[in-house]
Amino acid sequence: MNMNEMRALIDSFGPSGPLVFVGLCIAGIFLHLPEIVLIALGGLLFGFVEGFIYGWIGVIAGSTGTFLCVRYFMRDAFQESLESRFHRLQAFDERLTAHGFLTVLLLRLVLFLAPPLNWAIGLTRVRFRQYIAGSALGVIPGIAITCYFADTIARLKSAETVFTLKM
Repeated sequence: MNMNEMRALIDSFGPSGPLVFVGLCIAGIFLHLPEIVLIALGGLLFGFVEGFIYGWIGVIAGSTGTFLCVRYFMRDAFQESLESRFHRLQAFDERLTAHGFLTVLLLRLVLFLAPPLNWAIGLTRVRFRQYIAGSALGVIPGIAITCYFADTIARLKSAETVFTLKM
Protein backbone atom coordinates (compact mmCIF):
# COMPACT_ATOMS: atom_id res chain seq x y z
CA MET A 1 0.00 0.00 0.00
CA ASN A 2 1.48 3.37 -0.98
CA MET A 3 1.00 6.73 0.75
CA ASN A 4 -1.85 7.84 -1.50
CA GLU A 5 -3.76 4.64 -0.76
CA MET A 6 -3.15 5.03 2.98
CA ARG A 7 -4.34 8.64 2.89
CA ALA A 8 -7.42 7.58 0.92
CA LEU A 9 -8.13 4.87 3.50
CA ILE A 10 -7.91 7.33 6.41
CA ASP A 11 -9.96 9.90 4.47
CA SER A 12 -12.64 7.28 3.85
CA PHE A 13 -13.42 7.37 7.58
CA GLY A 14 -14.20 11.09 7.30
CA PRO A 15 -13.90 13.02 10.53
CA SER A 16 -13.36 9.74 12.38
CA GLY A 17 -10.06 9.13 10.56
CA PRO A 18 -7.94 10.45 13.44
CA LEU A 19 -9.85 8.24 15.90
CA VAL A 20 -9.14 5.22 13.71
CA PHE A 21 -5.45 6.14 13.77
CA VAL A 22 -5.47 6.56 17.56
CA GLY A 23 -7.17 3.16 17.85
CA LEU A 24 -4.48 1.68 15.62
CA CYS A 25 -1.80 3.10 17.93
CA ILE A 26 -3.55 1.65 20.99
CA ALA A 27 -3.89 -1.76 19.34
CA GLY A 28 -0.24 -1.59 18.26
CA ILE A 29 0.89 -1.14 21.84
CA PHE A 30 -1.24 -4.04 23.08
CA LEU A 31 0.04 -6.25 20.25
CA HIS A 32 3.68 -5.21 20.78
CA LEU A 33 4.00 -3.82 17.27
CA PRO A 34 6.84 -1.38 16.62
CA GLU A 35 5.04 1.74 17.83
CA ILE A 36 7.60 4.07 16.29
CA VAL A 37 6.45 2.89 12.85
CA LEU A 38 2.86 3.81 13.69
CA ILE A 39 3.95 7.20 15.02
CA ALA A 40 5.90 7.80 11.80
CA LEU A 41 2.82 6.81 9.82
CA GLY A 42 0.88 9.48 11.72
CA GLY A 43 3.49 12.06 10.72
CA LEU A 44 3.25 10.94 7.10
CA LEU A 45 -0.56 10.93 7.01
CA PHE A 46 -1.46 13.94 9.12
CA GLY A 47 1.64 16.13 9.11
CA PHE A 48 3.82 17.09 12.04
CA VAL A 49 1.36 18.80 14.40
CA GLU A 50 -1.69 16.58 13.94
CA GLY A 51 0.44 13.43 13.69
CA PHE A 52 2.13 14.39 16.97
CA ILE A 53 -1.18 15.02 18.75
CA TYR A 54 -2.88 11.84 17.50
CA GLY A 55 0.23 9.76 18.11
CA TRP A 56 0.68 11.15 21.63
CA ILE A 57 -2.95 10.41 22.52
CA GLY A 58 -2.65 6.88 21.13
CA VAL A 59 0.61 6.21 22.95
CA ILE A 60 -0.66 7.47 26.30
CA ALA A 61 -3.96 5.58 26.00
CA GLY A 62 -2.29 2.36 24.85
CA SER A 63 0.53 2.37 27.37
CA THR A 64 -1.91 3.24 30.17
CA GLY A 65 -4.15 0.38 29.10
CA THR A 66 -1.34 -2.16 29.25
CA PHE A 67 -0.11 -0.70 32.55
CA LEU A 68 -3.58 -1.09 34.08
CA CYS A 69 -4.04 -4.63 32.75
CA VAL A 70 -0.76 -5.72 34.28
CA ARG A 71 -1.43 -3.79 37.48
CA TYR A 72 -4.83 -5.36 38.11
CA PHE A 73 -4.28 -8.86 36.75
CA MET A 74 -0.63 -9.73 37.46
CA ARG A 75 0.89 -7.45 40.07
CA ASP A 76 -0.24 -9.21 43.24
CA ALA A 77 1.10 -12.59 42.15
CA PHE A 78 4.36 -10.99 41.04
CA GLN A 79 4.76 -9.04 44.28
CA GLU A 80 4.22 -12.20 46.38
CA SER A 81 6.80 -14.06 44.32
CA LEU A 82 9.19 -11.12 44.56
CA GLU A 83 8.93 -10.81 48.32
CA SER A 84 9.56 -14.48 48.95
CA ARG A 85 12.55 -14.88 46.62
CA PHE A 86 14.41 -11.68 45.90
CA HIS A 87 14.84 -9.24 48.75
CA ARG A 88 17.05 -6.92 46.69
CA LEU A 89 14.38 -6.58 44.02
CA GLN A 90 11.88 -5.73 46.72
CA ALA A 91 14.17 -2.94 47.95
CA PHE A 92 14.52 -1.72 44.35
CA ASP A 93 10.72 -1.68 44.01
CA GLU A 94 10.45 0.43 47.16
CA ARG A 95 13.01 2.94 45.85
CA LEU A 96 11.23 2.99 42.50
CA THR A 97 7.95 3.71 44.27
CA ALA A 98 9.51 6.56 46.25
CA HIS A 99 10.69 8.27 43.04
CA GLY A 100 8.00 7.04 40.63
CA PHE A 101 7.49 10.14 38.48
CA LEU A 102 11.17 10.83 37.91
CA THR A 103 11.93 7.17 37.26
CA VAL A 104 9.13 6.80 34.71
CA LEU A 105 10.10 10.08 33.05
CA LEU A 106 13.74 9.06 32.69
CA LEU A 107 12.85 5.56 31.49
CA ARG A 108 10.54 7.02 28.83
CA LEU A 109 13.18 9.48 27.70
CA VAL A 110 15.72 6.69 27.32
CA LEU A 111 13.56 3.73 26.23
CA PHE A 112 10.74 5.74 24.59
CA LEU A 113 7.93 3.31 23.72
CA ALA A 114 9.45 -0.02 24.69
CA PRO A 115 6.35 -2.21 25.29
CA PRO A 116 8.03 -4.26 28.04
CA LEU A 117 8.41 -1.02 29.98
CA ASN A 118 4.62 -0.74 30.39
CA TRP A 119 4.53 -4.28 31.74
CA ALA A 120 7.52 -3.87 34.02
CA ILE A 121 6.26 -0.66 35.60
CA GLY A 122 2.78 -2.15 35.95
CA LEU A 123 4.30 -4.86 38.14
CA THR A 124 5.80 -2.32 40.52
CA ARG A 125 4.14 -0.17 43.15
CA VAL A 126 4.58 3.05 41.17
CA ARG A 127 1.41 5.10 41.60
CA PHE A 128 -0.90 5.53 38.62
CA ARG A 129 -0.62 9.35 38.58
CA GLN A 130 3.17 9.16 38.59
CA TYR A 131 3.10 6.68 35.72
CA ILE A 132 0.75 8.83 33.61
CA ALA A 133 2.63 12.07 34.26
CA GLY A 134 6.07 10.55 33.66
CA SER A 135 4.92 8.79 30.50
CA ALA A 136 3.02 11.79 29.13
CA LEU A 137 6.08 14.01 29.42
CA GLY A 138 8.73 11.40 28.67
CA VAL A 139 7.40 10.36 25.26
CA ILE A 140 7.09 13.90 23.90
CA PRO A 141 10.64 14.20 22.46
CA GLY A 142 10.52 10.80 20.74
CA ILE A 143 7.09 11.37 19.20
CA ALA A 144 8.02 14.90 18.11
CA ILE A 145 11.24 13.80 16.43
CA THR A 146 9.56 10.85 14.72
CA CYS A 147 6.65 12.95 13.41
CA TYR A 148 8.94 15.75 12.30
CA PHE A 149 11.15 13.44 10.24
CA ALA A 150 8.16 11.56 8.78
CA ASP A 151 6.46 14.82 7.81
CA THR A 152 9.69 16.16 6.30
CA ILE A 153 10.13 13.00 4.25
CA ALA A 154 6.51 13.18 3.05
CA ARG A 155 6.94 16.83 2.01
CA LEU A 156 10.21 16.06 0.22
CA LYS A 157 8.57 13.15 -1.59
CA SER A 158 5.65 15.41 -2.61
CA ALA A 159 8.03 18.10 -3.81
CA GLU A 160 10.02 15.51 -5.77
CA THR A 161 6.83 14.24 -7.44
CA VAL A 162 5.73 17.77 -8.39
CA PHE A 163 9.21 18.58 -9.70
CA THR A 164 9.29 15.37 -11.76
CA LEU A 165 5.83 16.07 -13.24
CA LYS A 166 6.81 19.60 -14.30
CA MET A 167 9.91 18.35 -16.12
